[in-house]
Amino acid sequence: MAASLENGGYMNYITQLNGFFGYLDRKITLTANAVSLYVMLLSINNKEDWIAEFSIKNSYFEDRMGLKRDKLNEARNLLKQKGLIRYQSADGSASGVYSIIEFTKEGTLISDTQTATQSDTQNPPQPDTQSATQTGSLPININKPKHKTKTISKKFAPPRLDEVREYCLSRGNDIDPVYFFNFYSAADWHDSNGKPVKNWKQKIITWEGSARSGKYRNNFNPAAEQKSFSEIAAELEERSGVI
Repeated sequence: MAASLENGGYMNYITQLNGFFGYLDRKITLTANAVSLYVMLLSINNKEDWIAEFSIKNSYFEDRMGLKRDKLNEARNLLKQKGLIRYQSADGSASGVYSIIEFTKEGTLISDTQTATQSDTQNPPQPDTQSATQTGSLPININKPKHKTKTISKKFAPPRLDEVREYCLSRGNDIDPVYFFNFYSAADWHDSNGKPVKNWKQKIITWEGSARSGKYRNNFNPAAEQKSFSEIAAELEERSGVI
């Protein structure tokens, strides 16, 4: 379904996909990570109803694509070099701003120059204040409204037990996945301070530090599946002194 962009144009999901894969058929070399990132960007913007610009954090892609930061940067830079997207990085932990370059029905990319020409046609230049004053006209405000960007917040989704087990195995740690899963499930995925868990993989990494000193070892008692969160927390406090 075609959806309107903020600049008044239209983008069609199927046209974009066909254009992109036709682009690859012309022997344009892209890495597998770059292809995956582009398809994910299309999916995100389709869900956002094709806004002209959208903002999203690097961690969103890192978690879903299993990429480290350097590989994500490499894939994104390749898409920029090929003219498929525009990207403006942000300072600190702020989200970068993405814009997808449109494909025509013929499968060619609409260049930045063409896009700028269309924008100039739709928004002709206004006379400056000095010229207007000299001719006796009222001053004209030439400040253009800024495009609003939308930040996509990442919602926490509790993992399944098999996901916890697989992640622990991939890291080769001594954390008991069943114990970890039951510990946080009993508290509806809140920590012992009552704060919601935002990144369960980071919690496992934190537990690994304690496991090296003999805490949180893989010695889970199946009876703990029936314990309340306060009982589990008390047991862990007795082991480590701090949760």
